[in-house]
Amino acid sequence: MTLRLAVLVVGLWVCVPAHAEPRDVGFALQTLVGGTLPLLSAPAAGAAPTGPTVRLGLSAPALLLAATLGYQGLSRPGDPRGGIHVLTTGIDIAPSLWQGPGGRAQLYLLLGGQVGLTLQGPPEGLVPEVSGGFAVGIGGQYVLHPSFALGVEVGTRTQLWRTDGLLGASSGLYGALSGTFVVGS
Repeated sequence: MTLRLAVLVVGLWVCVPAHAEPRDVGFALQTLVGGTLPLLSAPAAGAAPTGPTVRLGLSAPALLLAATLGYQGLSRPGDPRGGIHVLTTGIDIAPSLWQGPGGRAQLYLLLGGQVGLTLQGPPEGLVPEVSGGFAVGIGGQYVLHPSFALGVEVGTRTQLWRTDGLLGASSGLYGALSGTFVVGS
């Protein structure tokens, strides 16, 4: 599956028409879908935070400033409570580190902070708790059309929560494919 995806991305990159121009300032919708390799998960040992993220915000040639909405699920095999589910919202800032000739290729740094609602399902019902977290990463994207860019992003995502009177944390390295749609450029 990963090899097929890599071949598709490289194929799109090579087959892009030469007339696609980099975009100016506009409203951006970016989706991230990927996987996470757990680094730390306590007290949920062995759990891996996974889930999609959507960013909505302002896209400029040298900066993306966006509100985020995301989901992370921490599941433990055999846990009768079904694991921990975190709905997050926050702010991501992604300044450009490098732009290729013509501005079609871009490398960026990602810095983000989130607040969230953690839901853990004990047998008697869901117990909501407030949580917080942050993300740091690096990504790249290639403008395929003035209104669309395809990219990849890697980084670390950490979420802190309280449950059952204990402070919990999960952190993992993530890799994601991104699709960015820009309107108004």
